[in-house]
Amino acid sequence: MWLRFRNWKNWKFKIKNEKREMKNLKKNIIQERTFKFFLNIIDLYKILKKSNEYAIGNQILRSATIFFPELLKQPRRI
Repeated sequence: MWLRFRNWKNWKFKIKNEKREMKNLKKNIIQERTFKFFLNIIDLYKILKKSNEYAIGNQILRSATIFFPELLKQPRRI
């Protein structure tokens, strides 16, 4: 009887670990998607800057800082 109870605890602990790993995996996927989106915004800004569309490029960059507030903390290297 005691052996079954101990195995139940291990099984319960494994389920908790699996749930935690799934949450971390989902967070990582979301972070990767937002980073790819951010890179697309930067590429679009560079293209518009080359074609002298400064107003549109700055507006895109300004809207990107709404979604990515960490951009405001870092120096701009574009």
